[in-house]
Amino acid sequence: MVISIRRTTAPPSQLVTAIAWISIIGSALGTFGTAVYLVLFTLAPGDVFREAAGYAADTHLPANVRFAMDHLQLFLVITLTGSAVMLITSIGLLRRQEWARTAFVWLLGFAIVSGLAGIIPEFRLAGVASFVAMAGISGAIIWKLCTARVREEFEAAEDE
Repeated sequence: MVISIRRTTAPPSQLVTAIAWISIIGSALGTFGTAVYLVLFTLAPGDVFREAAGYAADTHLPANVRFAMDHLQLFLVITLTGSAVMLITSIGLLRRQEWARTAFVWLLGFAIVSGLAGIIPEFRLAGVASFVAMAGISGAIIWKLCTARVREEFEAAEDE
């Protein structure tokens, strides 16, 4: 007599689906917008973008903003790469791929750490408030993606 045990799984979490779709839309817009900006920056003559932004070498700006303006093309390439990675990861999250769940958690953790690193030199109340809100939301998403129920959902999808 053979007894088979059928693995039952709960339906996919609507919160994970919502997180995935919001991330897909946001990262797709970010990828597209940054790609357009990078093409325009590459084709534009001289310092058109810096002049349009009112940036001059003697302008008093925070160090991180000055660095971004001085290395705008590098900043755009890094932003484009990050947006594309997040887009791919978000699609994997929607499809319940375990690698995507893990990568999404790491990306959100990186966002928290980099946000903290960016706020320390420019300790302003508005920056602190937005960082706390972003870190709180990201932390809640990380926690949700690491719960046993969500992990089981992704493991079950891998088995199919």
